[in-house]
Amino acid sequence: MGDKYHSDDDLVNHAADLDAHTYNLWERLQIGKYKTYPLFTKSGEISAVAMGANKLITMPLPVARAMTLDRIGVKFQAGGGAGTHARLGIYNDGSDIYPGTLLLDAGLVDSSAAAIVAITISQSLTKGLYHIAIISDGTPALYRAQYFIGMGGYASAGNYWGCGWEVAQAYGALPATFHAGAAQDATYLRRLLYRIASLD
Repeated sequence: MGDKYHSDDDLVNHAADLDAHTYNLWERLQIGKYKTYPLFTKSGEISAVAMGANKLITMPLPVARAMTLDRIGVKFQAGGGAGTHARLGIYNDGSDIYPGTLLLDAGLVDSSAAAIVAITISQSLTKGLYHIAIISDGTPALYRAQYFIGMGGYASAGNYWGCGWEVAQAYGALPATFHAGAAQDATYLRRLLYRIASLD
């Protein structure tokens, strides 16, 4: 119902404007192609850095709408040694942008050589924050991107930004709950991959 300054038609028209102002870019996603977080980086694909063996590393995965993933993967810039493997998975968000309970242990990929490797999955995600995880028994090198602003400033004067988490973990099945005491991975985010099968 309008007031003495606005008609009912005015209110309807302004409701459409409100939709434009609250438009969520994260909801515009293309299916069938590999993606990585974040959308906004200082640079797209920069130098690679070797993982430490027996280190559980995560990358944030913000999900703005319901979707189903059919692939989870990683691009190795360099292999981690003959016969080495990496295990991939997804954690639910816990508190304060910290991984919580395990949602998916997707299994193993070969990490012995430079390559893009992926695992077929069928994982439905609802709106929220998740964390893609990787652990290896070798030291493969992963490409990096810069900055997950959601984790806030890191180190002196906010010169760096938190990008993910890293914690010591014996190689094997992913733990049911992400360990406490992980270090914030400053400056560079390890680029893990996912593919959207459908927007639900």
